[in-house]
Amino acid sequence: MITATNNRVIKITREQLRNVVFQNSAGCFTDGEVRNQNQKLHFSILLANQSGAEIKIVFNTTLGYRELNAAVWGATEKFILLQGGTFLPLECVAYIEQTA
Repeated sequence: MITATNNRVIKITREQLRNVVFQNSAGCFTDGEVRNQNQKLHFSILLANQSGAEIKIVFNTTLGYRELNAAVWGATEKFILLQGGTFLPLECVAYIEQTA
């Protein structure tokens, strides 16, 4: 698993997300892992809409993996909508974890 503790992941803010060039991570996962991530994502949407809870999202960029803590307001088949109107492509997401 990719985590910030093994020094391969750099934490960023939502403002820094605008300067990131995304890279596809989707080919690295089995169908079960993708299904599990989608369940976590939809649960996170419910939490964010009820209480503003944030989740940890690790995603792939051209400069390596980045970590972002944000509230998820919605999702489509291709994008995650974060609080503040920022979009994150689903194909670049490597890991999703609830923080609260």
